[in-house]
Amino acid sequence: MQWTNKGHQFDTWGKNFENKEILIYGAGFAGGIFLENMRNMGLDGTIKGFVDRNATNIGEYKGLPVYGIEKVFPKKSDKYIIVVAIIDCRIRDTVCDRLIRGGYVQNLDFFLSEKFNLHLNDVILPVYAMYAMDKLVLSSSCIIPSTICNLNCRDCLNFTPYMRQFETRTIDSLKADIDIFFHTIDYVAEYQISGGEPLLYGSLNELIIYIGSNYRKQIGRFEIVLNGTVIPKDDICKTAKKYELTMILDNYTNTIPTNLNHRAEIISQFESFDLLWIDNTVEDWFNLDIFGTDNTGMTEEQLQEYFDICNNPWHCYENSKFYACNFARFAEKAGISSEPESSYFSIRDLKHEQRKELLEFLLNYNEKGYVDLCKHCSGWADCNTKRIPVALQISRLEGIHR
Repeated sequence: MQWTNKGHQFDTWGKNFENKEILIYGAGFAGGIFLENMRNMGLDGTIKGFVDRNATNIGEYKGLPVYGIEKVFPKKSDKYIIVVAIIDCRIRDTVCDRLIRGGYVQNLDFFLSEKFNLHLNDVILPVYAMYAMDKLVLSSSCIIPSTICNLNCRDCLNFTPYMRQFETRTIDSLKADIDIFFHTIDYVAEYQISGGEPLLYGSLNELIIYIGSNYRKQIGRFEIVLNGTVIPKDDICKTAKKYELTMILDNYTNTIPTNLNHRAEIISQFESFDLLWIDNTVEDWFNLDIFGTDNTGMTEEQLQEYFDICNNPWHCYENSKFYACNFARFAEKAGISSEPESSYFSIRDLKHEQRKELLEFLLNYNEKGYVDLCKHCSGWADCNTKRIPVALQISRLEGIHR
């Protein structure tokens, strides 16, 4: 989206959230999960309690009072934001219908709990956190200690095979960058160490320890992505266990050289240390096709619409800057494209009054309303119909001379 009222794009929602408490409609399993999630994010300070038709029998739930439905019916109360957390669809629809007939507006005065979350591209909770609690939360971010990789995947989303020179950051520069990030961001639902192949970074264990010991409470799922070619050493596994680091293991068995495929040994290592891990086996990849896509004939308005439809939720972070599109930043680092200053937002010396601008940027607002790579990109997964085999390998020379 293109900024039209920088720093005030979400005022319609945001002003409605100010000075209001949350009531969770439904003192049951779904309501309990919602409350626990909000507590984990440090966003439970404005939750007053639950509303339930069986309030008299329940009394208290999860340490909070349970009120009768007269708290919100029959007359609309302007003191609360209501979050409906009910599993049974029939009951939930009945409650929503009654709220609407009572004068409450959905997605303004009341919300379904699944919409009031930090999933990718969700907007409501980050806006609520900022306007009601003066907190900045985001769904995801990543840090890349090194672009060194032992594979040359033709369609790598980081464009690693096309980099003429790999980049390896010092541990001190990473620590400084991480400090700035977590002094600005109050909570991130998914924080990822990526690459390259992160296990090839010599100071990886120190990096995990630094993040885990200083900022683990500000992270939901702390994770690292591995390509299945390097067996993690014992010290890495012990640290991963201590800080609940989730290992995301790609599966390139069908396309990488046999001598590089150590997936079975890696899984055995995970299991021996009882690590959290996810099998990231996929049937295909989506293809950005930056060498075969030509959108240069699009008007400014068409490029803005294209960027909005793509709605890429990934904003990489490095050197105290967030980037509007991680793919555009990776392509720039590989020398494939270039981006203007409007494609990033620096948080070094960020003033408090600029936090709403940063929130908007992280929710896909920027000066142009798109990034220059849009002119040569087929878009992120949800809008991209181009599918290709996973991890097809090319030679290093073929990549850098493309």
